[in-house]
Amino acid sequence: MSTRIAGSLVLAAAALLSACTDAKPPIDAAPPMIDSNIDGSSCGGTIDYLQACTMNEMCKSCVCQNFGHSTVCTKTCMGPADCPAPSGGCSGGFCRP
Repeated sequence: MSTRIAGSLVLAAAALLSACTDAKPPIDAAPPMIDSNIDGSSCGGTIDYLQACTMNEMCKSCVCQNFGHSTVCTKTCMGPADCPAPSGGCSGGFCRP
């Protein structure tokens, strides 16, 4: 009987471990970092960093973001060190003007 219980426990543990690999990131997780290339565009954009835009495809960085007072080409960030000058820092996962 103990062999049966041990076998059941092994099967249950294997099922739990396989379920862990399908875990989704928490809803409040930081936005994924996009490989924004400021010097050249991977999406065909021609507008420079922190210049006005209306859609992602226009930007060399492939990221066009609205900041309330302006919509500019920017890049994703985790902190102020990720934002080249003349950015005002990192806000909401994007380098702000």
